[in-house]
Amino acid sequence: MIVIGCLWVMFAMALNWGDAGVSAFALFAGSSEALAGGQIWRLVTAALIHSPRNPMHALMVILLLYFFAPPLEERWGTKRLFAFLAGAAALSFSVQSIVNLIAPSVAPTSTWHGGMGMAEAAAVAWAFGARKQVVRLFFLIPVTPMVMVGLFAFWSVLSFIARNPSPEGMVTPLAALGAGYLLCDSSPLRQYYLKLRLHRIQTEVDTMTKRRSKAAVKRRAAASNLRVIPGGADKADKDDEDPPKGSMLH
Repeated sequence: MIVIGCLWVMFAMALNWGDAGVSAFALFAGSSEALAGGQIWRLVTAALIHSPRNPMHALMVILLLYFFAPPLEERWGTKRLFAFLAGAAALSFSVQSIVNLIAPSVAPTSTWHGGMGMAEAAAVAWAFGARKQVVRLFFLIPVTPMVMVGLFAFWSVLSFIARNPSPEGMVTPLAALGAGYLLCDSSPLRQYYLKLRLHRIQTEVDTMTKRRSKAAVKRRAAASNLRVIPGGADKADKDDEDPPKGSMLH
């Protein structure tokens, strides 16, 4: 939230009151052509910058993060939260870029910026983990978290039908809802990842157990002071041989 606020003030002052050109802002914004050229960092940096002439754009994103990011941080930890936000932004902007390149008539916007998709993904992830809680919509109307997700989806579909793209693009809001579900705790993708991780841990434990068992057998054999006498002699030779003095053969 601090980074988004500081970046908005910096670009607003530089573009509205200074002599800076839009090229500095465009360097961080998303661009389908730039992504095709290998500038992958735009998938994340585009979510941190907002329209310098529209303070409500940045303010709404900060408010959504203020309400929904702290509960996710308590549940996941700071490291996973930042990974989730970066992944949700990158995934939703990737869908926007791909649709723009494949079907430009569906997603005509080739440049995009803003963190609304990232913030909506955080709201969706929180909602799937807090189904029994209550949200005060506009601080007044009590709704369940899943109803809130439905309202997000309904508004995104209406904006798509009306061909009224947000600064994030025409497809990004819808893709962000899917990203929030895919990266949350109850998603099939998350469950598959946890199963793979559990299988890897079990394999490592089994390998360590086998190694420890072999080492224990060797230690017990060394502590028993027993030795193996090589065999293979003929029966006639065995009858002629006398046992070693002072020892017994077993």
